[in-house]
Amino acid sequence: MSALRRLWENARRGYRNAWAEEFGAWPRSGGDNWPGHHIHDLLHGGHPTARNNVLPMPREVHEVANQAYPQCYSGDSRWSTIGVDRPYAD
Repeated sequence: MSALRRLWENARRGYRNAWAEEFGAWPRSGGDNWPGHHIHDLLHGGHPTARNNVLPMPREVHEVANQAYPQCYSGDSRWSTIGVDRPYAD
């Protein structure tokens, strides 16, 4: 386990408590806390406890995101092209 991952593991409870003070209780499903997803991932310089870098994500969605995330850095053109101007305008 990397040092950054250990830092997150050790700070996770405090991070969730701070989140709860501002946004309400950290989401749960089936009695388990949702994982925290690092938007700017730890392997590419994301800070493990930065306030705007970790979001709660349902476990199933987090697993899909983690499987797809490496593609962001693979040079695949699907991840490096500009999308539509107004995707939610319909």
